[in-house]
Amino acid sequence: MTEYYVSGVIEIEGTCGRVTDEDAEFFTLYGKDDQGLSQCIADFTDRLSAEAVMQVYQERDALQQQVNALAAANSAKGRCLAFFACVIKTGEPWTETCQREYDAAQLRQPEEKGQ
Repeated sequence: MTEYYVSGVIEIEGTCGRVTDEDAEFFTLYGKDDQGLSQCIADFTDRLSAEAVMQVYQERDALQQQVNALAAANSAKGRCLAFFACVIKTGEPWTETCQREYDAAQLRQPEEKGQ
């Protein structure tokens, strides 16, 4: 997940620099990537607006993590079902052991299956 922060900014002769809120001409929302590099996302006339948009970005990232987790869970379940379908198609007998393993696989969480 990206780390976000807001900073006061002033522009002098075409170059922007971070400053205290009291000295700021405007406020910039930054995103910091996994390598620690910051990138400007958007500029705002006031800190409150910048922080409100930052919260939206943070909530979006949290929702994306949930979506990714659900997709991984469904993918793992799909692979499990595909394996058992393959067993059936090859003509292997469906034994009590197969049924127990199938039932257990459907109840396990993705992280329990090594996801």
